[in-house]
Amino acid sequence: MNDVDEYFNLKAERNIWVYMSYVQDQQDDYGVRLNRFYPRDLQVLKKTGLRSSAMRTLFSAVPKTSPRYHLVVLKHKNANFDYRGFAKVTTAASHYFYEDLKLDSLDIRHVLIPYGDDQRISMVYYIDTTANKRAPFSQLAYLAEINAKELQEKTPFSKSWQVFDCDRRLLDSHTIVFNKKLLKKNKVLYAKLYALYGKEEGIHFAHVLTKESPASVAVKLCPNNYRLDYFTQKGKLVFSQDIDL
Repeated sequence: MNDVDEYFNLKAERNIWVYMSYVQDQQDDYGVRLNRFYPRDLQVLKKTGLRSSAMRTLFSAVPKTSPRYHLVVLKHKNANFDYRGFAKVTTAASHYFYEDLKLDSLDIRHVLIPYGDDQRISMVYYIDTTANKRAPFSQLAYLAEINAKELQEKTPFSKSWQVFDCDRRLLDSHTIVFNKKLLKKNKVLYAKLYALYGKEEGIHFAHVLTKESPASVAVKLCPNNYRLDYFTQKGKLVFSQDIDL
């Protein structure tokens, strides 16, 4: 699996896969913005024909690493948007539609994922034309595929996700106990469990922690050393603990 993380929208009860190079809402030129747009977002959305009154914006994001592309993800409020002219991509487990557009020096790809009972998600990706020449829209293709698969499998909304990097026969059962005292100062926290490989690390489990969350969860983990970090919704690390398994 590529280095991905999952964005949780608690109000919309929707999970969206993104790359791990995103960080939460920064007062800078990168990060995941939940309540405001980047400067050219509205121009690009107008070009795609998406009307703000018919959409719920889940987030607008720019990765911290290069290339600095933009990704705006929206949920359609109705089934009125016409995508009959879009190209169709079909994989073994999913399908989605897309249209390529140009706006000044920007290359735009609008991916539309239909799912459920006439529900739709739009992923609008745009990038400087020069940066898009080597492998056009390569960053978006994988995200479009895995999000389409999850949406079309009717996967219920979950406050947790997990990945493995070992043979499943090596997995052992463990219990992770959360430090819920941290919720006294934060209504929502993201608990992320990282496997430690010397100087390297990789995320294996994530959970959206609220006052309603259980005090612990049962998980299956690969043999490794682990660290559990707690982040605010803006990406600030508030607590970290080694996990002795």
